Amino acid sequence: MARRDSENYNYTVISLLKAAGTKRSTGKCEGKFETEHVVELQLVVAAINTLKEGTYRRDDWERDLVRIFNDENNLQCLTKKKNGEKSQAVSKFIRIRNGSGESLSPKEKEWLKQVKKYWLAIRSELNCSDFKRIRNALDKLLEVQGGHKRFVGNIIK
Repeated sequence: MARRDSENYNYTVISLLKAAGTKRSTGKCEGKFETEHVVELQLVVAAINTLKEGTYRRDDWERDLVRIFNDENNLQCLTKKKNGEKSQAVSKFIRIRNGSGESLSPKEKEWLKQVKKYWLAIRSELNCSDFKRIRNALDKLLEVQGGHKRFVGNIIK
């Protein structure tokens, strides 16, 4: 992890996975489908990077966090095309939240709407752990409050 003057964490998805001693979950998708996180790791990284470095001091906190988001309840099967569309929408959303001045297309807004809906359903996974600050940072990033009854299954078709 590279240091920055701001003293916030400065993870990338790759550096978070490396610190966690793991890799992306490959899931059980077959054929023309790819396994993808519903709440993408790039959103998790963007949220972590809003926190001061040292917020989490416990050994293996990165591993435990990645395990939560690599859980099968946060995985879905998408075609390569839809996976790319969703990933690009999330990347653009993060850039917008960082002040890029871009705007989301209606299709990109729909991807984010689905991600936000799912996040509200799974955010309680971070309640029983040490990750309330990351949960709150994700809430702020995604501009959501509260939560809904937990559900499981792919929500993005």
